[in-house]
Amino acid sequence: MDAKVYAAKMVDEAVELLQREATEIANQHHEVMLGMTERDAADYVKRVIADAPLVFGVYQDAGSPNGVGMYVIKGKRELLASVAAGLPIQILVNAIPCIEREQAMAAAEVYGDGQIKSDG
Repeated sequence: MDAKVYAAKMVDEAVELLQREATEIANQHHEVMLGMTERDAADYVKRVIADAPLVFGVYQDAGSPNGVGMYVIKGKRELLASVAAGLPIQILVNAIPCIEREQAMAAAEVYGDGQIKSDG
């Protein structure tokens, strides 16, 4: 196997592992939020995002090979720096469940790196 094919395979495996772990984390948060009021769930999500330098929104995506989509809500610079340096992610990673990609994008706008508002 040549170096390019090997590198591509390693990247694919790393992405798959990250996606699997992010899905597990998001599912755990979903379980915690069951029965919460909408306001309490929003406050919980805000805390989860605030407490980690890298946060993904995880949602069902029929167009993805494994049916899961991810969107970086917070920590794009840190993630890109790790990838560019060829280093593993060595920061706390968290994930929240989202209904769809647009909800993850909205969470990024409100609570992510380029947040448009600050209410606390």
